[in-house]
Amino acid sequence: GVVSARAERMPDGTVREKSAPAELAGKSIARKGDVFRPIALFGASGVVVSRAVIEAGVRFDESLRHGEDREFLRRVAEVGPIAVNPVAALEVTMHPPAADNLNSMRHLTRRIEHFTRIVEKWREAETDEYFREGAMWLLNQGAKRGVERGAWERLVGLCERYGWRVPLKARLRRVIRRKVFGTKQEDPA
Repeated sequence: GVVSARAERMPDGTVREKSAPAELAGKSIARKGDVFRPIALFGASGVVVSRAVIEAGVRFDESLRHGEDREFLRRVAEVGPIAVNPVAALEVTMHPPAADNLNSMRHLTRRIEHFTRIVEKWREAETDEYFREGAMWLLNQGAKRGVERGAWERLVGLCERYGWRVPLKARLRRVIRRKVFGTKQEDPA
């Protein structure tokens, strides 16, 4: 397979470049788990796969709506190597409803759920650092935004299971937020 750099055009017209890291540009990904690196390159947009991947039955997991692209690429890597094209192969336009949805509480809750499923399936020595970093980001976002209790507990449980320390700041932020805003799951309007 080949994954390419890309650009994202936001609803306000700004363009965000999603370039390939210099150490990967023009090369094959050395380790299969590197598709979980916390960089924007590894999305499904601009991915080209060989017929062997299709014939092997590798398809997107339709039950995942967040992280499905990286999970798909990890399974592609089981069939053969993935090269990184440093040239932007496409520009993706983010339309207002889709762009706004990225900030919704429902999106964050689903993101936590799907992240934990992917970690439980693909965590290994080479991916531990990547998944720990992703968990810390989600913990901080979840605490800041007051994500629902079940999602918070799922994420904290994942961290405890793998020995990742939950930042004190996130725990305190969650407690303070609950005391200030009550048990509401969404930010107050």
